[in-house]
Amino acid sequence: RKTGLEALAGFLKERKNHLLKYNEAEKFYKEAENNSLNFKRKYEEAFQSFIKGQAGIIASALTEGNPCPVCGSISHPLKAESSSLDVGETELQIIKEENDKAEAHLKEMTELMQKAENRFSSSSDIAQHEGKKVIGEAFDIDNISDTDLTQMIENCKTELEKHLELEKKAVDAKEISETNEIEINKLDERLAENLVQNEKE
Repeated sequence: RKTGLEALAGFLKERKNHLLKYNEAEKFYKEAENNSLNFKRKYEEAFQSFIKGQAGIIASALTEGNPCPVCGSISHPLKAESSSLDVGETELQIIKEENDKAEAHLKEMTELMQKAENRFSSSSDIAQHEGKKVIGEAFDIDNISDTDLTQMIENCKTELEKHLELEKKAVDAKEISETNEIEINKLDERLAENLVQNEKE
């Protein structure tokens, strides 16, 4: 049982390490998710500004009676206006590339977190199985502390030491018994020899 508990302690330590790695991966994932959402919002705003600017450029060339190249209307009562604040094509492309990088990083962090979660889940299953095997069906992986496990191992060591001491005493007693039996046999032989000699005299 001591060996089983020590193995279980190893499985629980491994599980704890996987939990730390999972928590770290989850933190990186959340940071990447926030970053990706910010870049997506920034790109959407830049795209709307770019479209507005393009509409302003097209509108500036419109004249009454001539068809709009976008919708075909020959009447232009409310033309879009462009502004120097509108995002240009180059700036939009830079923002799109930043957004794409943020999305790729989020995908990477998602995969990393899923792998860490799978490792943690797998190590939890193994530790739970081993715990039930060593401690019994009442074992609950979420309700055992390192202190509890250390105490169980110490109790097993104490029990094992007592068992080994009793075993040693039993072996010693057996050796004494065998030695005594040999001595008794020798005494029996001498006694028989003495009896035979006494009868001759």
